[in-house]
Amino acid sequence: MRAPWALARGFRGGGSAFRRLAPAAALLVLLAVLLVRTQGVSADPACEVPPTNLTSALSDDGSAVVLTWEASPDCTPDEYAVYRRDMDVEGARMTKIDTVDGSTLTYTDDDVDAGAYYRYRIRSNDQGARSGRTDITLPESTTPEPTPEPTPQQPEATSTEQAPQQGERSVRQNFDVTPPSLQVVNVDGPSLVIIYDELLDESSTPAASDYTVDIGGTDYTPSSVVVRGAEVALTLSTGAASGDTVALDYTKGTNPVKDLAGNDAVAETNRPVTNHTGATNDQPEFSSETITISVDENTPIMTAFGDPVAAADGDTGDTLTYSLPDNVLLLFSVGTNTGQFSTFAPLDFESTSSYVVPLYVRDNKGPAGGADSIFDDSIKVTIN
Repeated sequence: MRAPWALARGFRGGGSAFRRLAPAAALLVLLAVLLVRTQGVSADPACEVPPTNLTSALSDDGSAVVLTWEASPDCTPDEYAVYRRDMDVEGARMTKIDTVDGSTLTYTDDDVDAGAYYRYRIRSNDQGARSGRTDITLPESTTPEPTPEPTPQQPEATSTEQAPQQGERSVRQNFDVTPPSLQVVNVDGPSLVIIYDELLDESSTPAASDYTVDIGGTDYTPSSVVVRGAEVALTLSTGAASGDTVALDYTKGTNPVKDLAGNDAVAETNRPVTNHTGATNDQPEFSSETITISVDENTPIMTAFGDPVAAADGDTGDTLTYSLPDNVLLLFSVGTNTGQFSTFAPLDFESTSSYVVPLYVRDNKGPAGGADSIFDDSIKVTIN
């Protein structure tokens, strides 16, 4: 049997050994905690949740587009795919132009042209849904244009031989005293689009301060305003989130929204906005903002011409409905489910060389998939 002091000495020795092992054990615990935390925020190659609040702005010198967004709320992707559409090119579609690491929340696109109009979206791991869109137009080049050569003066027409009046006009432009009527306002993240019932004067662009967008009870002023075709597109610095209630106010300023005949659109107060952000149902979209179709002057009435002007819809099985304003139906018709244009009356290109009309599309579904009858998108069609 060991002596008591020997046992005590052995116990004290064991305590000393424990004290020597304690720091190592604590270090192992700390490493385990750090490992768990790191794994909790690691990149997920299967993440399909799109980022939010995508916005676009010009670089300091105006020669590039700077995109910023907020991280995907539920997971961190390995990378973000950057998509762009050249809105000035007929038939252009969203194309992936680059990728950035999943920890990066900004991208600078310097492969752009002066005066061009672009639309962007971001996609997590290049799979699943894309983010809300953002639109931006670059300033025109400041390089001075060469002085054009003088053109010889044409002799004035005599009283016995009147010169024909040719040119482009909207079908509704002549004798029009009716202001453009707002049809619907759609928002998808930071992109808000106001659709009217006729073509607008693109040279009259309202100031951003003419608009107030109420998102969930907070008022915001858009960062940019673009008038194209029958639409006014606003870019919001703070985009709508899924489920937000959104409303629009518009006050007529120095450069009001107006149609091609000069009639001002009326002011709007607390106009409801359809929120498509994170919606179950995708909106149909035309692949460009404008398109040109040619038709022979001697084409018989009720004859189809050109290719169908079709929109794309990400939802399988949706039936799209195309329509023209009532006044346009005096000259042209369009296939309700095809987008195919046809003549409806004889055309006289001696008096009018081309016509410009708006074409609308809807999928007859609301953001949640329920039935509705509002327009989803529009395109400016030039017929010559």
